[in-house]
Amino acid sequence: MSGSVSKFNINDFTKNQLEEIQKGLEQKLNVSVYAKKEFLAIQMQQIRLGLQDNLPVEKYANSSFDWLQMEQIRMGLKDGIDISKYAKPEISFDRMQQIRLSLLDNIDLSAFTKLEAGVLKQLHLAIKNNVRIVPYITQGYDDEQLEAIREALEKKLPVDKYVNKTYRGIALKEIFTGLEHNVDVSQYASLELTWQQMREIRIGLENRVDVSQYKNHLYSAKQMKEIRLGLEEGLDVSYYKSPIFAARDMNKKRLELLDNPKLAIETNKSEKSEKNVQSLQKINISLSPDEMEAYLQIDKNNIPGRINIIIALTDKGIKNGIDFGVVDAVSKGEINQKSVIIARGTPCIDGKDGWYEFFVKTEIESFEELLEQDKINFSQIEWFETVNKDQQLAYYHKSIPGSDGTTVTGKKVFAKRCKELPLLSGTGITKQKDNVTYTASQNGVVTIDGYTLKVTPLLKLKEVSASTEVNFEGNLLIEGDVKSGARIHATEDVLIKGTVESAQINTEGNLILQKDFKGYRDATIRAKKNVFGPDFELVEIYASQKIIGNKFKNCILYAQGQVKTVGQDGMITGGSTCAENGIKTVRLGTQERIPTFIKIGKIERFKQRENNYNSIIRDVSQELFTLQTALKEFQKRFSPELRNKMEMYLKIENAIYTKEREMENILKQKHDLLEEINKSETACVEITDILYEGVTVEIDGIKYQSQKTKGVILKKNGNTIQEVYENLTTCK
Repeated sequence: MSGSVSKFNINDFTKNQLEEIQKGLEQKLNVSVYAKKEFLAIQMQQIRLGLQDNLPVEKYANSSFDWLQMEQIRMGLKDGIDISKYAKPEISFDRMQQIRLSLLDNIDLSAFTKLEAGVLKQLHLAIKNNVRIVPYITQGYDDEQLEAIREALEKKLPVDKYVNKTYRGIALKEIFTGLEHNVDVSQYASLELTWQQMREIRIGLENRVDVSQYKNHLYSAKQMKEIRLGLEEGLDVSYYKSPIFAARDMNKKRLELLDNPKLAIETNKSEKSEKNVQSLQKINISLSPDEMEAYLQIDKNNIPGRINIIIALTDKGIKNGIDFGVVDAVSKGEINQKSVIIARGTPCIDGKDGWYEFFVKTEIESFEELLEQDKINFSQIEWFETVNKDQQLAYYHKSIPGSDGTTVTGKKVFAKRCKELPLLSGTGITKQKDNVTYTASQNGVVTIDGYTLKVTPLLKLKEVSASTEVNFEGNLLIEGDVKSGARIHATEDVLIKGTVESAQINTEGNLILQKDFKGYRDATIRAKKNVFGPDFELVEIYASQKIIGNKFKNCILYAQGQVKTVGQDGMITGGSTCAENGIKTVRLGTQERIPTFIKIGKIERFKQRENNYNSIIRDVSQELFTLQTALKEFQKRFSPELRNKMEMYLKIENAIYTKEREMENILKQKHDLLEEINKSETACVEITDILYEGVTVEIDGIKYQSQKTKGVILKKNGNTIQEVYENLTTCK
């Protein structure tokens, strides 16, 4: 095919795209394969080069491949290898490259496409050279570390004693080089040392110098080098090896010593002229465990000189907070104590985390606190806290930064890093322009749950008459009775101060009753949170959290949390009670042996929820992996200035952020579920007073028929239900 680009709509293409089309036309290629606006010019180039070599370009002439992927597929086709092993859009170009190169050596790595490209490279070379690095890949070593391990294994060096994921690959190479050169690598195979420090000790060992003179992690690698060079030159390095000298100063002194070796002798003579220089080796300095204080032991019969004390401090690695006034006083014999603090570190000052100041109660008379009482008075509970529009609800105090400290040996002591708290969110509130003040945007009930602050509407009713239906989006306060046949639904909490007859109550929040609920037909409660109340009779209650009351008579109870009775006469008699996290009551059953059924423990729904979470986590992890791979490709190919203007790059960044938040949320939900499962697996039935005969208890499918007894805990023990007694008393 020949011709001109004029036959194409030039408005559909960029200048670079038109140039690629023109080149194809000049070469009499079938440019229609790539003369499509969805291809970038560099993608067109790869297709054109393939056509030029008579390759089946349809294998990669797809906009889902970027140009670097196209190049690897084209090169594979040119090499005559099976490109189906890697010609997939989800495989990054650098992984494609390593799979292609391995196929050239008849090594198929297509099953390992999830490994990083650098790891694939090392795996390829290891297989090629007949060494085994798969165990190290499985353990999570990176490509730099794997390269060092592979090269050492190829030399048949004993690597296992020294491999450690904390070492960088270049540090491992220093250790393995030492093994290869038969030096005692234990002298520097330490996590305290950098690879540069390791190198200086290794070279010193190879050159047979006394590395103990400088194998201290407090020396920098450059300081080590200056001492090593001095030892190799046969110099008295004590002249300059003190850590108080920077590497530059050490270099200067080493060169001075090379020109005049007598300097070290003259310096020693000068020091010996000081009083008690012979006691230098006897100066006793110790450190506190946290190295924040250094202590000098004083011998009245052997007072050290000032320079000797300073040298001793230096040799001990003490370089911060030295009290020279104390040094002078000791050297003059003015200290009468046996021990004195000679240096103090600089303590760190912790920062203060940000915090919220609330101008409303964060909890309205917590039921957890009320339950600690012997007898809870439901009739006196005040549940709602109301606020008015524009009322200040909260104020955020920003964090106060701290400051780091330093030990006497110069180690940094890090202060507590202060954290900021998330912004408050919720409905019915307004964040002011200062971003720290929150006010109510409407009248209503204020609630706080973590970092969610809400003001929701409140409807007050005097009573609900028979066969009346109430449906309200918000909180509901009924100051009187609820008659038989009434139907109530609220999206928030419901508080009823009067008695309730056979009504149907459905709330997406909590239900709080101050008086009794007497049912006889169609009496039901469904609550997305908790149900609290004094006495319930002939009522079906379903709660997503807890059910707490004084007496339950012939009720059907189901709680995903716990069922609990309060008060000295608390009881569950008749009916059936199912609680995933256990039951606690004063009395269970009746003297008349009215059938009472109890069921607790792990519920089947837990298993399905856990499986669902695991499936979601796997899917999100794979999506994150793909997005992060794409992000790395952009970062490798383009400068920050260029890629930050690319729509696709910004889309990938946003998608990663969204997926990471999604993963955090799913992991938290799974964590909460596992806590629920743990509670349910350890759930028990606790009867603090009387367990009557005629109660059937089932825990995870194991059944138990009760005999009359006192103070007993029933819990699962293997394939039986065990009775655990406290203050054992058997009723007769």
